Amino acid sequence: KHVTLDLRGFSNLKYIESFAFAFNANVKEVMLPSSLFEIKDSAFKGSAIEKVDLSASTNIARIWQYAFADCVKLNSIVFATFTSTDDMAVKLAINDYAFSGCTALKSLDMPENLGTLDSYAFKGCTALETVNFVANAKFNPPETAEGEEPAVAYDAAGLVTIIGDGAFMDCTSLTTVTLPYFITRIGNSAFENCAALTAFTTMADAGTKLSALRTIGDRAFFGCVKLNNVDSATTQNVGVGTNGGVGKSAFENCEELPTINLPAVSVFEEGVFRNAKSLRSVVMGASISIYVGNEAFRNCVALTDITARIATVDDGAFRNCVSLRSITFA
Repeated sequence: KHVTLDLRGFSNLKYIESFAFAFNANVKEVMLPSSLFEIKDSAFKGSAIEKVDLSASTNIARIWQYAFADCVKLNSIVFATFTSTDDMAVKLAINDYAFSGCTALKSLDMPENLGTLDSYAFKGCTALETVNFVANAKFNPPETAEGEEPAVAYDAAGLVTIIGDGAFMDCTSLTTVTLPYFITRIGNSAFENCAALTAFTTMADAGTKLSALRTIGDRAFFGCVKLNNVDSATTQNVGVGTNGGVGKSAFENCEELPTINLPAVSVFEEGVFRNAKSLRSVVMGASISIYVGNEAFRNCVALTDITARIATVDDGAFRNCVSLRSITFA
């Protein structure tokens, strides 16, 4: 039985309550109204839902934890779109595990008004190939013809700046993520075991904008064995500020990564590039003292030179770096 639930005419509907459609085997498609404010915890958990249409839901503020968790047939999520940030007074929070285990979901355009992306929100979406956040181009002033009123670019104020811990962990088919320039932190294990991911950037079509990224958490890209391109402009300011830096094992087992630009990082944590066997070079700051932690570069068999002011080297930091020819110490 295929049931389509069209709730768009219910103008007073503000909440889908906890477990309202959990484990429901009949509802395949739901269309939700503009009045909707929250989808509460486990509202559709484990159900047979295939399509969720939130295109009219411009006022939704929160999708609670586990709201659509383990909806293994869910293959389409459509969020509202906006013509300007003036229309995005309400910012949407996607809470912990909200869409985790949605194993049929292949592509996702994240909501333009996304304000919060919490931990493990899309963990284990094993068919997910492409994730698009709001495009950087929308934050660049549009060109206007002579005599026209100047158009206004989107405003990033209030929009998501942190990719939560484990947000896309175990999304093993994920090849492409388009992140905006104003992301400041990639959480712990955010992309861990995204074995198909090939590139990472926050700067596509960013124009003259500067990358806001300061922190890459522990195990953020652990096991991303196909990752071969980390955009140099994206990582230019990683390490700046009190909490900036790259965490333990952040790029461990990134077997195809050839180079990375980290000129502001002063601490290379334990195992940060362990087993990155294609890593040939790391751009480090020339004027800062560098600490290299335990096994930070262990088994980086292609690494040839470290040109930086290395002040401290812990146990096994360069173990089995068989091609390493020189290191500059402070």
